[in-house]
Amino acid sequence: MKEGVSIVVLNFNGLEQLRKCLTSIFHSNQGDTPCEVIVVDNGSKDKSVKYVQENFPQAKIIEMGYNAGYCKANNFGAKEARYPLVFFLNNDTTVTDHFLAPIIKHFEDPEVFAVSPKVLRIHENMLDESIIVASFKGGCINPDNKISKNISPVPCTPLEIFNACGAAMMVDKTKFLKLGGFDELFYPFYLEETDLCYRAWKMGWKTLYEPKSTIFHEHDRTIGQRFRKFKIKASYRKNQYLFVWKNITSPRLLLSHFLEMIIPKLLIPNLTEWAALFWAIKQLPQVIKKRSWNRFAKLSDQDVFNRTAYLLKYLK
Repeated sequence: MKEGVSIVVLNFNGLEQLRKCLTSIFHSNQGDTPCEVIVVDNGSKDKSVKYVQENFPQAKIIEMGYNAGYCKANNFGAKEARYPLVFFLNNDTTVTDHFLAPIIKHFEDPEVFAVSPKVLRIHENMLDESIIVASFKGGCINPDNKISKNISPVPCTPLEIFNACGAAMMVDKTKFLKLGGFDELFYPFYLEETDLCYRAWKMGWKTLYEPKSTIFHEHDRTIGQRFRKFKIKASYRKNQYLFVWKNITSPRLLLSHFLEMIIPKLLIPNLTEWAALFWAIKQLPQVIKKRSWNRFAKLSDQDVFNRTAYLLKYLK
């Protein structure tokens, strides 16, 4: 399969990271795979755009002009992509030779939506953050990307996973656009890729992990450096609410959400929890409109959770 790939690299004031990322891409050997690189810049003030123009003129630059966030900027990059496969890549990653080929082959299967390579966190003892499973404990979605610490033996063959790793993931562009891309409801951050891949699963499309492809991730905790802990926690919790309200149709899971999440959070005097709930309620009209997508679903909620339930034994 000789599919071309559009690599979309998102950047916001990350000149040094971007330098290392683009150098690794353009200096890597990807064989005869047709490839383009698109840098989507979220209004950087650190001369990132000028640097790319001067040092990597072969890269296509899209200037958003402001910080549009992860979802909107990546969606824009995907729409501008020339090739049928789009690889979303964080600017704090570096790639290896031939990382594309093992991933591309999976798209020969028409049921494949997304594939993540092995993504190793450089500053966390090379933790593989791409083997992702999710539970519905406490009435909400709980994705976990640290289970690789508990898996033995280390996987050497592809696995079905709950969602792809947002730092490095390849998608089928046609399916991605059919799903509407990353949902901007999840602005400013967290659970964007979980929502995307969950919707793909319910449409009958798979998400895979490919260990023969490797990416290194600095994972510099940019969010933690730029936002207060209050906003970080509130955004994550807000998006847990939105995920359920938008995607879950199972009466059993919805009842669990009401009894185990909403009521307890209302009864506990916690400013962050209350802020998250009312932040989510403000977005409820948009959520209700988007919830209608479920009428096209081919798999039930339980079907989706069952597909990767075999990984739950590694949660600790």
